[in-house]
Amino acid sequence: MGISGAFTRFGKISFEVSYRQASQTLAWSIAGEGLRAAGLKLKLPREFICKSVEVDGAPWQNFNAGEIRLPASVKRVLVQAAL
Repeated sequence: MGISGAFTRFGKISFEVSYRQASQTLAWSIAGEGLRAAGLKLKLPREFICKSVEVDGAPWQNFNAGEIRLPASVKRVLVQAAL
């Protein structure tokens, strides 16, 4: 699922989300003109418990059960989860 060129108060943003049930992996990619310098927060459903997170191919530790804090430079996020 994705959205391309959505107008937000931060400028145009495009993103795509996919889920692979067999590996319980959520893939999320984002691009935009005006991503906030302070970074982004990816909010997760309550049923979704993170086991591990990768940001742009590298392990990422800045997450908890409910959200992942991301740098503004992020392009792709892979989340290993337990449901």
